[in-house]
Amino acid sequence: RAARDAPVMRRRPSIGTSVILGALLVAAPFVALLAWQAYDQVGSDSRTTEAAVLERAQIVATDTGQVIDATRLLLAALALEPSVSALDPGRCHPVPVDEAARAPVYANLLLAARSGRVVCSAAPQPGDPVSVADRPWFGQAVRSDAFTVGDAQLDRITGRWVAVLALPVHDGAGRLVGVIAAVVDLVNLGSLVV
Repeated sequence: RAARDAPVMRRRPSIGTSVILGALLVAAPFVALLAWQAYDQVGSDSRTTEAAVLERAQIVATDTGQVIDATRLLLAALALEPSVSALDPGRCHPVPVDEAARAPVYANLLLAARSGRVVCSAAPQPGDPVSVADRPWFGQAVRSDAFTVGDAQLDRITGRWVAVLALPVHDGAGRLVGVIAAVVDLVNLGSLVV
């Protein structure tokens, strides 16, 4: 029992251990402060990057909207031309060819009959006349009888990734006879708006 009641002698840490513990206690707040500053800087950089990306996205959206608006006006003007509503391949209006050559955003400008058969195309058609009857943008333009912006797709005539902007064409009596379309080259559009 006397051994149990005897005072326990604790061993004192060596001077080296004491110095190391002291240094850690002094350094810990500084390490925490440095870690906090690094975390805060990363957060700040992230917020700056997010703001820059958002600003760039807004610019691209505005520029893309301007391309869509300008294309809608071009198609509306062309749709009013008697040579366009006639759907006669021999009388294709020269403006689509000229416009496609001048504006690199367009991979093609084309006119399709209500059946979907391409009647006129600024880009040469490969072999047999192409039909766009199965393309969603064409069906949507015919069904809605309104301006349509199609999804990205691989174009059958040019072989490029495009989005097609289409507008119905009416004859003198107001009947829908076809669709005029601007085939927007997505690569060229990207280089213009980015």
